[in-house]
Amino acid sequence: MTTPTTPAAALTVQTSDVRHNPAQRDRMMHATAAVEDVLGALQGGTPSNISLSTDQDGTVRVTMTCGAEVVREFATCFGAEPRLISCLFGEGAHWYEADAIVRGVAVKAGHLTSTQPAEATDPCHPCGCPKRFNRHAWGCPTQSDDTLASPTADVTESHGGES
Repeated sequence: MTTPTTPAAALTVQTSDVRHNPAQRDRMMHATAAVEDVLGALQGGTPSNISLSTDQDGTVRVTMTCGAEVVREFATCFGAEPRLISCLFGEGAHWYEADAIVRGVAVKAGHLTSTQPAEATDPCHPCGCPKRFNRHAWGCPTQSDDTLASPTADVTESHGGES
């Protein structure tokens, strides 16, 4: 079985309502304006690749390949709720993503974060981030103050379950 090839991180933008801008050119310009807003707000880096495509239903998508730090900064800048999704891209791979609306456009920032086994996630922790990794580095929205104080702290505390 072949594992799909996925960029290390991607920022995907699509128009949230196709009927709002019926002309494809208008939808493309609307999505591009949202991308400009996102790029203007982020200080963590510049995407290495940007591509535009249109689905059969007319939804415009913009995909930008970028680093993990840009994904975390995106979540902070646009009030996105980061979440960890396990085992999407092959055995043990984890996808970390955040979604937000910018200028009426749905923006998704994502990063392939780990190849650790799914058992490494902490089912008791609200975001499900891997308990064997530092939650500060993962951008966990529910991290404890002691984790913030030490970015290299080993975070394996119990949350009412097995530690």
